[in-house]
Amino acid sequence: MSITINPQFSIEFIAILAAIVIVACVLLAVVRLASVLQTFLRLCVFSGFIALLLNPVYISEETEDLPNIGLIIVDKTASQSLGDRETFTQKAQAYFDTLNIPNLELSYSVVEGNERTDLLQALEQARQSTPDRQLSGAVLITDGQVHDTDF
Repeated sequence: MSITINPQFSIEFIAILAAIVIVACVLLAVVRLASVLQTFLRLCVFSGFIALLLNPVYISEETEDLPNIGLIIVDKTASQSLGDRETFTQKAQAYFDTLNIPNLELSYSVVEGNERTDLLQALEQARQSTPDRQLSGAVLITDGQVHDTDF
């Protein structure tokens, strides 16, 4: 909810007109052609006309908050099958699944492959598909073996 001005004439023109009106009212009061009350009433009326020339516009907007988006990149490459890495990855993913943070949506991306872990490339693709104003962060669930550090 706000009030803005949208004048039909230039601001300079309106300012000059206002200055002329003020000078004329003061001169009338000084020369005693008008009483102080008449001068005050004239100034009030002309101030109203100047305000109308400014064309004030009342704007009322209804907005809706967009949810924040958190990116979760999950490494499911061949190196994740060594030892207990797969179990830890599943537990970490389950932990994020149980989070209930208001106004936060989680977006998952899975990196699969047998030879390379292109985790940062997957992060960049997920980031590009997410609006910048909604991106709140990223979590990489990985064993640390990343091959595209030069990306």
